Amino acid sequence: MINYILLAVILNIILVPINSLQAPIVSECFKMDSSLLSVIGMAGSTGAILGASLIPVVSRKLSAKKIVIYLSTILGSGIIAVSIASKIFEAEILKYLSAALCFLVMTCSATLMSGVANIRFISIVDKRFIARSSAVFVAASTAAIPVTSMIVGLLKSYFETDEIIMMCGILMMIFVLVFIILNPALDIKKGNIYEAETA
Repeated sequence: MINYILLAVILNIILVPINSLQAPIVSECFKMDSSLLSVIGMAGSTGAILGASLIPVVSRKLSAKKIVIYLSTILGSGIIAVSIASKIFEAEILKYLSAALCFLVMTCSATLMSGVANIRFISIVDKRFIARSSAVFVAASTAAIPVTSMIVGLLKSYFETDEIIMMCGILMMIFVLVFIILNPALDIKKGNIYEAETA
């Protein structure tokens, strides 16, 4: 159970800078106006809807560990791509397309991962303690948001927006590497929904 709580906390820590720095990403990184902010907002919403619709399919076909590894890698790549795309593209149409694609991929993968984590978390918790366990899960994951927001505010005083975004992408990739090395228990054994595999 604790592994899913930590996963939710880490996911929020990575996503908070992306959400809170959307306006600086548009104005400072892409050098665009509010129209791009609208585009990435629509792309993010589309990605969230797409990710939510894919949760049943993905959760049936892949183990929890594979889902975390694959989607974390995609999420990290999307975050890094935002920082790179803002530097290499000059044409406005390419800025619109690259930013929209990055945010669609990020929100889709993040929604998929959080959705699967929520489902698996509920599956492994004793039915007698679902209410209390869910409260701990939500409290721990949401507690990371204000703390990370404060840290992002401090970092913004010393680093450019694209540098902070790149840091988030690199941190996501480091998380994937550490996850593979530690190999935490996430998958549920058949026949016992309260017991998790270690391999």
